[in-house]
Amino acid sequence: MRIPKGLLSVGAVAAKDVGNRYQMHGVMVRRKGDKIEVAATNGKSALVVEAPDAVSSPLPGFEDAEKRIENFKTILPAQVAIRADKAAPKSKRGKSPQPLEGVLLNEATANGTVELVAYDHFAALTQTTRVGAINTTFPPIEQVIPSHEIVKDEAPPAGGKPTPLRAVRVRLNPRLLSELMAAMASAVPDPDDQRGVTLEVPLVPNRPVKLERKCGDRKATGVLMPLVAVDD
Repeated sequence: MRIPKGLLSVGAVAAKDVGNRYQMHGVMVRRKGDKIEVAATNGKSALVVEAPDAVSSPLPGFEDAEKRIENFKTILPAQVAIRADKAAPKSKRGKSPQPLEGVLLNEATANGTVELVAYDHFAALTQTTRVGAINTTFPPIEQVIPSHEIVKDEAPPAGGKPTPLRAVRVRLNPRLLSELMAAMASAVPDPDDQRGVTLEVPLVPNRPVKLERKCGDRKATGVLMPLVAVDD
C-alpha cells in the first residue's frame, strides 16, 4: 500500500500516555473500498483521513511489497508512523493524478512486523523500517463522529428590529484543538491556504464538536469533546 505524504501525520493526535490502552498509541491504516483510511485518537479527540488508494507502477526492487491484501488493516505505533511520514520528501505532486511521495507499507508483513519505506516518485529513498504492529482492536471512531442538521441563517424581518444572533458556548482544550488542527493541515495540504477547516458545534451542550477539511481528493474529519458545560 502506498500511503501518500501527510496522511500518517494523524499520529500527532494519538494518545501520549494511556496506560495499557495500547490501541490509542497507534495509527490505524486500512483499505476501505477504493480509498486508504488512516485514523488516530486519544479518547478525547479523534481524526480520520481518507485518500484514494492509488495504483501505479511498482517501485523497482519492491514489487513483492506492493502486493495487495483483501480487507487489509493494521495499527502502527504513532511515533513510528510520524517518523516514516517525515522521511518522505515534501510533496511535488504538480499535475500528476497520482501521489508521487509517501510511505510504502508491505501489507503481507502486517500481521506481525510491518515493513515501511519512504519513496519519491519511482524510487525508494530509505532503507526498510521494520516495526511491530499493535495487535489489538482499534476504537470504533466512526461511531462517535456526529451527524448534524446545519442551521441556516435567518434573515431579519423587514422593517423590524434585528433578531438577536443565537450562539452556543463550548469550552475546548486548547492543546488538543491545536494538535487536531495542525494534523488536519498536514494530512490535507492546501497549496492556496483558502479552504480552511469547517467547525460544526451542536446546540446541545457537552456533545462532540466536528471538524472537517477537504482539498482535492483528500478529506479529514475530526472530533473533539468539550471539557465541561459552560454556565459562567
